[in-house]
Amino acid sequence: VSESGATEPSRGSAGEALANPITIRIYNRSGVYYETVYYINLGFISRYEVSKDFADFISKYLGK
Repeated sequence: VSESGATEPSRGSAGEALANPITIRIYNRSGVYYETVYYINLGFISRYEVSKDFADFISKYLGK
């Protein structure tokens, strides 16, 4: 016997963790760049966690 499952939307502040993302570009000297998303509320660039020092460095330039 199989039963159908049900899904419910998540509750709480999970949606706020992804709020206010910022698109950033990281350039090298020849002008080639990598464009990705920085999630301020999570402290992640794309799927990579940044250190507190690097997060502070980014915040300095973003004015946050």
